[in-house]
Amino acid sequence: MLLRGFPAPINGSIRMREQPNVTDCASVSRLQWGDAARGIGIQLVVVGHVVAGLVGAGLADLWKDGLLAVIKVIYSFHMAVFFLLSGAFARSLSAAPDRHYLAGKTRSLLYPYLVWGVLQISLQVLMDDVTNKSTTWSDLIKLAYDPPMQFWFNYVLFISFVLYVLVGRGAGVWGFVIATFAISFALALAGIEDYWLPELRDNLPLFALGVVAGSVKGCVKNVSNWKLLCVIVCGYGLTISLHWLLSPGYLYTIFTSLAGASATFALAEVLVRGRKSRWFEFVGRMSLEIYLAHVIAYAGVRIALLSVFGIHSFPVHLVLGTVAGVAGPILLALAANGVGFGFLFRWPRTAPLTPAAR
Repeated sequence: MLLRGFPAPINGSIRMREQPNVTDCASVSRLQWGDAARGIGIQLVVVGHVVAGLVGAGLADLWKDGLLAVIKVIYSFHMAVFFLLSGAFARSLSAAPDRHYLAGKTRSLLYPYLVWGVLQISLQVLMDDVTNKSTTWSDLIKLAYDPPMQFWFNYVLFISFVLYVLVGRGAGVWGFVIATFAISFALALAGIEDYWLPELRDNLPLFALGVVAGSVKGCVKNVSNWKLLCVIVCGYGLTISLHWLLSPGYLYTIFTSLAGASATFALAEVLVRGRKSRWFEFVGRMSLEIYLAHVIAYAGVRIALLSVFGIHSFPVHLVLGTVAGVAGPILLALAANGVGFGFLFRWPRTAPLTPAAR
């Protein structure tokens, strides 16, 4: 379902590209409520990063404590939405041979990771005097083992798919769940906080739970409205409450991720039923493009407001930075696709891939 006035998004968003099988939850999640959930999630990602950038730039000192609390709540579940949905799709794509399956994931996850990782690092080096984080050309080499900033998502999600192929294909769904939780627990007990391992520890179990959800028949369409509203209130309420009830750690991450993501899924379905989801669905279909380019977009607006216009107002930066972080990548992706530069976000190809290989 497309937003009127917008062309179809290019083939490259975070959602998987398999043909729908409308008999199960995993396939329905890639339709309306799944796209709406991604739309909610990616906008939370942008807001969280914009606020964090403003705090880091010293533009939000008056609201710093409150904003840090908001950032913590948003960060506790916004990426869980994508890992749970990605896990739900993993099983529906498992008919593809391992070689084609992983080749598809390399094209859809690692290719844009390298393209945009190089672009973002290069811009940060060239504009080092006006950015929040010091960057050097040697950081390009680190792309092989230490993903920068938001790009950990592509890196960790690809590893999750690799583990699914290596373990899930032979051990089955529950064997994969046991293996992933064992890996996660081991990393938590070891206290490893280096590179991308903390993100793998926190999100691999969510990916596995998504695989379980994708194997269950039936879907959110069968849940009554009042139950959905209860999930929204209880889920978001629990996520916020745990901010004060639990200290940051492994259990906090797991509980808040599941509570917040469940509430987001329920909210997405409510929006769909109320015919209020078109924008969220459209943004959800463009979620990868936004994820890849939003940092450059909002950081560019912040730098322009400070250096060119001398504007230090936090509300102005928040609003314009968020708009730029969402709309900028969408416009760039549509423009690039329109002039034949679609490879900016996706693996270049001349013929369509089969659904299993995407």
